[in-house]
Amino acid sequence: MIFKQSLVGFILLLASLQLSAQKTTVYTEAHEDFKRGIGFYDQGLYAQSIEEFEKVLAKLRPVNEADADLLRTKAELKLANAAIRLQLPDSEKMILDFIRKYSPDPISNQALRDVANYYFDSRQYDKAIEFYELVPTYQLTSSERAEVKFKLGYSHFVQKDFPEAKANFYQIKQVPGNDYYYPSNYYYGLCEFFEGNYNEAIKSFEIAEDYQRYQPYIPYYLTQIYFAQGKYDELIRYAENKLKISNLRNEEEIRQLIGQSYFEKGMFEEALPHLEYYASHSSKMREEEFYQLGITQYRTGHFTEAIPNLEQLSQADSKIGQHAMLILGDCYLKAGNKAGARNAFAIASRMEYDPVIQEDATFNFAKLSYETKFDSDALSALQVIKPESNYYAEAQELMSE
Repeated sequence: MIFKQSLVGFILLLASLQLSAQKTTVYTEAHEDFKRGIGFYDQGLYAQSIEEFEKVLAKLRPVNEADADLLRTKAELKLANAAIRLQLPDSEKMILDFIRKYSPDPISNQALRDVANYYFDSRQYDKAIEFYELVPTYQLTSSERAEVKFKLGYSHFVQKDFPEAKANFYQIKQVPGNDYYYPSNYYYGLCEFFEGNYNEAIKSFEIAEDYQRYQPYIPYYLTQIYFAQGKYDELIRYAENKLKISNLRNEEEIRQLIGQSYFEKGMFEEALPHLEYYASHSSKMREEEFYQLGITQYRTGHFTEAIPNLEQLSQADSKIGQHAMLILGDCYLKAGNKAGARNAFAIASRMEYDPVIQEDATFNFAKLSYETKFDSDALSALQVIKPESNYYAEAQELMSE
């Protein structure tokens, strides 16, 4: 009887050992499949990785052990992530099913962040927002929470949803020490800049400028702010110093703003090199830019150089166009080109934006017409000069001649 009991016990033990050995073999094979799947996944061979992860799930389906459960969970997550990257029809459902199945386990959070990061990295910001907003950030570490908030804010920023972007950046830009402290201040500053909230933008830009990565970019925005605020002295002090940065971005525009600031202060000698630098590096200039450069060259005695820039405004029916033609006429005179001067004065005389300029141009046109034997034009122009004009006496004298 004892022998029979011992034999039964031995048979049960042997069966248990065989079953355990089978489970161990299955787990080992499944683990090898998982490693191959990870290899394919890391190489971007997502279709092949899915085949391997499916093998893992098939082999582990009957096994109920802790190690097997963990491996099965990892395989499910990687399979769903691979499906997302292949944009398979049910890929998002697979991720959401995985999250529902394992929530509130931390691995469900990881699944959300994985897919959100994928969409973020592939610049599908609308999808990134959708998944980042599902992440329960209160369950994350401070560094993980900062990453999610920054990427969510940046996704809104790219879509020009500045209020939502600021709401996310604000939560991390106040906390020095996290990896996203400087980036969040930089992009928060940009949001405020684009919304026209310049004082708030300055505060964030000044913090972000301590970070080397953003030092080449921020001067462009701060010089625009100072110029918009009319702080020409502050702009000049700040921006002149930033020209020393070797990899400075938008240097042409910064030099232009420095030149414009000197121009507004009437410091034409200082303005000239900056405005000329901008002109030589710009593929297209606006009327105002041609005007400022031409006037600056004129005021510094560079009459020949001013002519082609002022000529750009010959079709400008505006106050600056009228003034530019008056100055262009004088430049032509100084260059000995009376015909060009006469034509420029004629254009200015036909515009009524500034009566003083119109009167100056009219008299000069009449005088040049007389000198170049266009007597009829001279008489017509001189007759327009009114008695109260400073030119009236001289106009009458010319008419008598």
